[in-house]
Amino acid sequence: PIPSTQDSHTDQLILQMKVAAALLFLCISVASCFTPQTFTYKNVGNISIELDVYVPDNSPYTKYPVLFDIHGGGYCFGAKNEGSTSQELEESLSRGWVVVSIDYRLAPGAVLNEIVSDVQDAYAWVRTELVQKINIDPDNIIVFGQSAGGGLTAVAGFMLNPRPKALYAFYPGCTNFLAKFAFNPLAPLNQTIYQ
Repeated sequence: PIPSTQDSHTDQLILQMKVAAALLFLCISVASCFTPQTFTYKNVGNISIELDVYVPDNSPYTKYPVLFDIHGGGYCFGAKNEGSTSQELEESLSRGWVVVSIDYRLAPGAVLNEIVSDVQDAYAWVRTELVQKINIDPDNIIVFGQSAGGGLTAVAGFMLNPRPKALYAFYPGCTNFLAKFAFNPLAPLNQTIYQ
């Protein structure tokens, strides 16, 4: 008998689901190969803000370069373990870099200047505290971010001191950093600090 269109469509869907499940398993198994050390870099009230540190098994460097990873999520969602993909993480570690992936407070509970402050504090913590725990090179930090993390990366060149070695803003989600809503989430969106 000739299979019906319905049967071939169902078979195609089943095959697609099997491929998707295999890819998901592969991604999960690759990501689970990396076990970070988690540190608190800042406390705000009763909230501990953390970062994850991934250290390569071996490195050609006497001091590890650092990939400072800022996750995306529209400034409203996301987490430190959702920044780099397992492929990006694996590539960075294979080059002998330490990867630092940070959390920051999210809107609407936090306003933009608080988010920026968290990024600055995480960067300062890496340069002053992590350097005492892991042999990193505090003068060789590359800041990387996607979407909202890319927007924060784009402004890292003037908000972080001392300046990072390099910036890589991947499809940055930019916002008007001067708008009133960036500092007061209850302000009308059409007002700026210039009005």
